[in-house]
Amino acid sequence: MASKPNENTVAQATFAPFRLAWRLLSATVLLWFVSCVIQIAYIHWRHVDPVTHIQDQLEYYTGDSPSHGLAVQMGTVTFEHLIERWKLHRWKPNESVTAAGETSVAPMIKRGIWASFQAEIETTMYNTVLFAAKLGVALGLIPLYLTWLFAFGMDGLAQRYIRRACGGYESASIYHRAKLYGTRLLPPFAAVVFMCSPIPISALLIFGPAALFSALLVRLQATYYKKYL
Repeated sequence: MASKPNENTVAQATFAPFRLAWRLLSATVLLWFVSCVIQIAYIHWRHVDPVTHIQDQLEYYTGDSPSHGLAVQMGTVTFEHLIERWKLHRWKPNESVTAAGETSVAPMIKRGIWASFQAEIETTMYNTVLFAAKLGVALGLIPLYLTWLFAFGMDGLAQRYIRRACGGYESASIYHRAKLYGTRLLPPFAAVVFMCSPIPISALLIFGPAALFSALLVRLQATYYKKYL
């Protein structure tokens, strides 16, 4: 007796893009939060000026990155829409107004918050711009990553065809382990290291080996895919 089709197949296919978008957005926000925490901890540990520290990183990523234009554009758009439009830089109290002895409640609260959390506020503001620039660098390397996956995946499928013709065995264990490490663990780990690093680090140094090992694992995954579909 033929099995009944899954009634939720259409619903799952319809909402799959929304689930993917939500997961990507959640992962991006989580990465941003972790990167801010790491930057704040690094600044307190090294006792460096947050603005100068992050500006040096911005110059590095927008100057020598493989995707220079995209990094500059994303950083500029983030600065304009987040800091300038919302006037976050005005959290810093005006020294002339402070010296004049303004006594209204709101500026006094703002000055108190700024005096207590100046380094944290500046780090969070400018690290958001840095995060956007880093994201632009990472997005610019996606074509390289996909090219390697496609090339090694095609080679793996060719090896699978040879294995089928020669009566070779299939290994579900190798297939699933290669799938786990190659597509679900290694790329996110490389993204976390690059996006959350508090010091300038080359994107190719992180994503190059990650893409190579992911491609090798995809080749292994394709090689030991099911012999009969």
